[in-house]
Amino acid sequence: MSSYKDLLVYNRGFEFVRLVYRLTLLFPKEETYGLTSQFRRAGVSVIANIAEGQSKPTKKDFLKFLYISSGSLNECECYLDLALALEYITHEQYVFLDKKRREVGYLLSRLIMSQQ
Repeated sequence: MSSYKDLLVYNRGFEFVRLVYRLTLLFPKEETYGLTSQFRRAGVSVIANIAEGQSKPTKKDFLKFLYISSGSLNECECYLDLALALEYITHEQYVFLDKKRREVGYLLSRLIMSQQ
């Protein structure tokens, strides 16, 4: 593999983060430095850790960053749940984004298994 951009999980993760940014535009302005910021940062962390880890010299190093990415994806799940509970998003928006999140999680877990 020549680049993290060749990884399916990175590309699906990138799409997930793009959707997080679009969805959080709907959040109340008072959440700009709260939930909006946290959700976006966690989403970016998912793909950034895949990218950084892929450049590391050993599988052990790569795995460390993949686990961090997985943790950030779990963090996104919390924020998504909270956004629904606070009625910042509709149930349909929740289901759509959660499906994307679970897809990234599945691909990430498969990549982790392949590196062990």
